[in-house]
Amino acid sequence: MDATQSHVKIYGISPENAQDFEFDYDVTTSDLLTELVPDLDSWGNIGWMELEEYEYNIHDQTMHFTLETKWAAAMQWFQ
Repeated sequence: MDATQSHVKIYGISPENAQDFEFDYDVTTSDLLTELVPDLDSWGNIGWMELEEYEYNIHDQTMHFTLETKWAAAMQWFQ
């Protein structure tokens, strides 16, 4: 099955907010994605999406997500 890998970078996340985010959500599994967008209708035309990697960079205050989706990138989901 063909998959599309998307890299997401979110700027301006304070260390406190990142810590709260990591506490509130399971950033080690794809459950994070269903917590952020629980309504599967909001996933657009994506059949499945998996969280491949999550990282917070304290120096740049950025969050990094790597996602794999079935066929297309998760553009509607990001919006």
